[in-house]
Amino acid sequence: MLLLATDTSGKHGSLALARAGERSADGDDVELIETVPLAGGTFSAQLVPQIAALLSSHELTKRDIGALAVVSGPGSFTGLRIGLAVVKALAEVLNKPIAAVSLLEVCVFASGAQGKIMAALDAGRSDVYVGKYEIPSPTAQVPQERILTRGEFLVQARGWTVVTPDSALAEAAGAAGLSVVALAPISAAAVACLGWRKIQSGETVTPEHLEANYIRRTDAEMLERRVPSLRVRRANLVDVPAMIQLERESPTAAHWPRQQYEGLFVTSGSQRRSERFAWVGEDESAAQPENPSREAPKILAFLIAHRVDAEWELENIVVADVARHRGVGTRLLSEFIAHARAENVSAIFLEVRESNQSARALYRKVGFKEAGLRKGYYADPAEDAMLYRLTFFEVSHNETAP
Repeated sequence: MLLLATDTSGKHGSLALARAGERSADGDDVELIETVPLAGGTFSAQLVPQIAALLSSHELTKRDIGALAVVSGPGSFTGLRIGLAVVKALAEVLNKPIAAVSLLEVCVFASGAQGKIMAALDAGRSDVYVGKYEIPSPTAQVPQERILTRGEFLVQARGWTVVTPDSALAEAAGAAGLSVVALAPISAAAVACLGWRKIQSGETVTPEHLEANYIRRTDAEMLERRVPSLRVRRANLVDVPAMIQLERESPTAAHWPRQQYEGLFVTSGSQRRSERFAWVGEDESAAQPENPSREAPKILAFLIAHRVDAEWELENIVVADVARHRGVGTRLLSEFIAHARAENVSAIFLEVRESNQSARALYRKVGFKEAGLRKGYYADPAEDAMLYRLTFFEVSHNETAP
């Protein structure tokens, strides 16, 4: 099986391509094909092209990928979100399993140490990410991962073997009289090996359940967490009534007849060339076992886009009043952009009312740039349309904004 491993958790990341389970009788073998470094600060622009280039250099395509492994945390908020979004989109497009691994657990795995092991990573601001493990484990263990101050770490690590790729932490732990295993920098090759072990044992997740493990939440993540159990998924015909209701309650939304919504879920022979795409964001908390009413999940937002050849047009995005300013629109757009990147399209474009400042701010936040103005584009009330475009790569030197 061809395994693609990704790590975008730190200032610098890496990709690894490996063959797994093809040589030994028990299927435990992992044969590394190549590891490629990723420059920090360029994950958003370079991750998808780097994956494509890595596959192409070995005469492979994304369709050859059998499974994916990815570091889900802890680490950089932005880096993790980019890496997980791309892996999620690839897994959905290819219908392949994902092994989500903790970078702390990768440290333990790479060390080969036995006994009571504490993995440690620099968390910045004199803090330390730590994970406690017992190897081998007498029973199935739930990893104890948390963030500590440097002083708390040195106290709590007594009696444990510290494993870390951070030279400053290793030096501090050694100076405090602790047992230390200093590791080489962690790369996606180790992620591939641990990921394959998880895949073999059935420890995989679906794209919709892949989440980042930040340990320390950012302000943006805390706002998003205010929406209990937010789930983003592809829309279906059953969602049409809820989508129409949301649209009718939003004065700035594009208003469509019911037949047009139902037409989103009708396939045709020209689907590969012209395709519509609809996702919804829903609050599943109403359907959780602890809720006696067990209502159906409530749809809080939806997004519709139209693909023609190598470009997507964002036609409609609607967020319920109760879910605004809580990260729902950002989450929907991020999922859509990741899907578009995985499909290797050249750009996404959209129109928005000039007066809709909140929507314009959201588009700028996720990377769209102003690309023009259409006078008198909207009616009821009459208003100009601002054009926005997010370009992934230029198709030709003569390409102009729509």
